[in-house]
Amino acid sequence: MPLSSFRLDNKVALVTGGNRGIGLAIAELFAEAGAKVMVTSRSETPALKAFLAANPGTVHWIKADVTDEDAPETMVK
Repeated sequence: MPLSSFRLDNKVALVTGGNRGIGLAIAELFAEAGAKVMVTSRSETPALKAFLAANPGTVHWIKADVTDEDAPETMVK
């Protein structure tokens, strides 16, 4: 882990746009740091599916579009 002293044990991280690229990389780092991670995106990609499968019970995904004004409240619930 690049930041070995960076720990997020007992924390929850919400990552938007986490189905690929930078968002997915951030979600992966948060999970490595011990956080429970909620990933949101408009679609589920093969890379995201693999990440979810590798982290059962720790990483979750919800389909959400942050351009929808009701999405933030739905994501937090």
